[in-house]
Amino acid sequence: MNQSPQTPTQVQIQTNPPSNLHEYAAFIERGLSDIRRKVSAIDWMPFDVLGAIRGGQAECVIVSRGTKALGFVVWYRQARPWSGKLDLFVWAAWAIPLREREAGDNVSEAVLLTVQWLKEQKRLIGANKIVFISSRKGFARRFGFKPVLMTFWDRE
Repeated sequence: MNQSPQTPTQVQIQTNPPSNLHEYAAFIERGLSDIRRKVSAIDWMPFDVLGAIRGGQAECVIVSRGTKALGFVVWYRQARPWSGKLDLFVWAAWAIPLREREAGDNVSEAVLLTVQWLKEQKRLIGANKIVFISSRKGFARRFGFKPVLMTFWDRE
């Protein structure tokens, strides 16, 4: 008996409105805590980000395949201080760790589709650029971003 191959479940990228924050709050807080643990230069706390989402100053999108949440992106509109040009600023982005991924998750595809989704949001809100801060140069280049500035800190 021939079995037809299963069609993979499509990636869903859904805005998580402030009124629905509790549904994914633990998942988002877990990812934000993971980011803070890995990047010591971060000066925000998970409750800062969750508060901004709840207050409508930032937006969160949940990326999933079927019923499995694969990650999220938190972003907001940011005007440049002198020119006033609008940018889409990615505050935080996170995907489930490798140890939790299953063969059908295809997180790489989900990340690529999320970057495409962000580019569409940039167009829809009339933003000039997508901007983010990262300690991972390779990640940025892999998805078509280029470093523009470098941040230097004193050694104290």
